[in-house]
Amino acid sequence: MVVFIIPVRHPLNTNKLERAEYFLKLTLSSILSQTLKRFKIIVVCNDVPHINMNSNKIDFHVVNFPPPCLEKRANIPLQSGVKDKGAKLISGFMRSLKYNPDYVFFVDSDDWVNINLVDFLLSKSISLTWYVDAGYFVDFPNKRFKKKHGLIRYCGSTWIYDPNFLFDILNTNSIDEKSSKEEIFQNCSNINFEIFSGHQRQWFYFHNDLNIKPRKIPFSSICWVIGTGENHSSIEGNNIGLPINKSFCKLFGLPDSLSSNEFLSLTALSREYIGRLYSKFTWYRSVLLNKYFF
Repeated sequence: MVVFIIPVRHPLNTNKLERAEYFLKLTLSSILSQTLKRFKIIVVCNDVPHINMNSNKIDFHVVNFPPPCLEKRANIPLQSGVKDKGAKLISGFMRSLKYNPDYVFFVDSDDWVNINLVDFLLSKSISLTWYVDAGYFVDFPNKRFKKKHGLIRYCGSTWIYDPNFLFDILNTNSIDEKSSKEEIFQNCSNINFEIFSGHQRQWFYFHNDLNIKPRKIPFSSICWVIGTGENHSSIEGNNIGLPINKSFCKLFGLPDSLSSNEFLSLTALSREYIGRLYSKFTWYRSVLLNKYFF
């Protein structure tokens, strides 16, 4: 079984709660479309979202964590947001153990997952960690996508863990799924929350320090959705890439209504091809020189 763990922002720290719940619903719909149904989704939230989705695959794990920022705004200090997210991930992970998962996968609340991912993971020999290499930037407002290699340089939904390995790394013997945020901070004080939940690219080097080689998912498995109004990143879509079509929607378990009516031009195809080559080159250079290039 694969357990997807989705941390949800505190309602006080969203731009528009209804819009944040809309993107969460798309993420859940994407995961629920997996071709192999051996999975569970744990949504770690302060309140159960109003999304009208009834599925025994979804487990809403409600935590009583205070908001990372007391002001009603989404643009909260990065460190505060990262620590809140990290605490929710760990709380969700502790809850996931009751399902005895083969893997746990932390997924941001607005990203999309390839429908074949669970089938792939459970058909392969067990690995301590997998990482997402290839995936897509999705410019949501303009309904466009572009392929990226080395997606771990950008996206938080890129690391998949053997739960026993993760349990040892997190050193979570003194906490459980009911622990408060303060208890999690106190008992996991050796964990750098910024690396764990905000700077996923550093985990690649972390594995090197442990002499562990993470395995690569060999296909485009994640969409990093930008332009939602809730992203910490300042990266914008800039209307670059290819128009989203129905085949793309099907691959990520999304409704056809998200596809674009835009004509696919030769110019767009050429730009996308060049962009993919450049992305592959910068990722290869990053791995070779042990330093990230973009």
